[in-house]
Amino acid sequence: MPSTPSLGVSFMDRDHAALDVLFDAVATAADSGLSALLYTISEEIREHFAREEAGMTEAGVPNLLRHLELHGQLLREVENMRREIEESDPDTARRLMGTLLPQLLADHAATADAASARFLTRGNGSPSSIEPHVVRFGRARA
Repeated sequence: MPSTPSLGVSFMDRDHAALDVLFDAVATAADSGLSALLYTISEEIREHFAREEAGMTEAGVPNLLRHLELHGQLLREVENMRREIEESDPDTARRLMGTLLPQLLADHAATADAASARFLTRGNGSPSSIEPHVVRFGRARA
């Protein structure tokens, strides 16, 4: 499974690492637990995008609207994949969740997120102080 690259922006790197852990869990999850794991992964992706969008908005990242569009496309892909997984056998579900979905997110991180990270680190390699706070499901998340 591809892991997402380190971008030098703490909240992005933390979220990407958390997603990598979830994707790694696909290989050892019981067949009966794949649907619940997919739900957890989907929610983590949504929350990650919300935090990322808040940080990018706060910092005034160029091309923000295009990045938001890409998030929307990825969320639609996740939803399409969720429907396909629910109709698939466990081996196919495991392949989609453990290979294809992580690759989609790793590609996004290596391209769109990397471009935003360059702005957030101001091009000097030192992480910005941006730590977005997003209220989700009635609780504050950093």
